[in-house]
Amino acid sequence: MKYTVEINNGINLPVNIDIDFVNNYKNSDVIEKFRKEHEYTEQAAQILFNELKKYLIICASYRKGYPPSKSIDHIWHTFILFTMDYSKFCESAFGRYIHHAPNIGNTANRLKIEPFEVTILALKETFSNFNEHFWVHLAPGDGDEDDDNGCTHNDCGPVTDDIHDPDK
Repeated sequence: MKYTVEINNGINLPVNIDIDFVNNYKNSDVIEKFRKEHEYTEQAAQILFNELKKYLIICASYRKGYPPSKSIDHIWHTFILFTMDYSKFCESAFGRYIHHAPNIGNTANRLKIEPFEVTILALKETFSNFNEHFWVHLAPGDGDEDDDNGCTHNDCGPVTDDIHDPDK
């Protein structure tokens, strides 16, 4: 059942989200693959996956290009590799696919990617709690802003519907 969601502080999210589906969704394949590649405990990987779901909720709700933290981005990449699972999750939870956009050239400006601090503000406004440990963001020039996937973690994020509709 989809409905407008009141998550925190009386804020009603502006889209229909199946919050029960999102909260109850688990994917052991994503957790297992992520753990093998990133040396997380099962508990830490599951907590991180739950944080990813919160991130996707704010992306779907506010339709902005919020950049993820590095750890959130890594588990998002893992989830996306399970293409059928990720696609079904997005359709069931949000009624649409949440695309990932790596930073290539001027992508951040073209896709209207917000500064990372705006991601944190959206999380704080939307959720009564989130695990700040997984929301540490590396500053540009710290030597770890790029990885094998082409993301800078400062500029990658979801593709918003706004880029396809100039009237928004």
